[in-house]
Amino acid sequence: MATLDRIADGVIERWLAVANWGIALFAIAPFAAPILMATGLEDVARSIYWLYSFTCHQLPSHSWFLLGQQVAFCQRDTAIYLSMVVGGVLYARQRAWTRGLPWWAYVLASLPIALDGGAATLGLRESTPLLRSVTGAMFGLATTWFVYPLMDRSLAQLGPAARTTIRLETALELTSHSAGSAARTHRSL
Repeated sequence: MATLDRIADGVIERWLAVANWGIALFAIAPFAAPILMATGLEDVARSIYWLYSFTCHQLPSHSWFLLGQQVAFCQRDTAIYLSMVVGGVLYARQRAWTRGLPWWAYVLASLPIALDGGAATLGLRESTPLLRSVTGAMFGLATTWFVYPLMDRSLAQLGPAARTTIRLETALELTSHSAGSAARTHRSL
């Protein structure tokens, strides 16, 4: 059990680095697809396009191009995930003093992407690359500054100090329970 506790503590202590590296890899990998395609490694590039097709529509008219090849996700997703990387790095530098966004600020910051994406989806108007990028970046930053502080607070409850407190409370409960049982047994005699 002690080994599992140490592993869990390590993951909890380093969750932000793991999240930032994971999102960075997720945000950068789509740029490898056009590079691989341009250098003749088409099978590997197609695998990246296929993997990202589960997270993005990959419409050419809504995507950036690199070396004459389409990036593996759209302009909005590019902005969302790259801004999440930036937001994650900024949060790592400022996390000691920030409480994060309140829910109402997150909803407010999410409105532009909802309005722009919703209007385009409903065919009311066509979005532009600039609008897709700006609204995506706003949403990515807002998501990072809303979710990461919540993660910090939630994971702090699972760390070694929390486990020690839980063990102490459990021991106290067992002690008081057995003391109560002893008192009841003594009274019945």
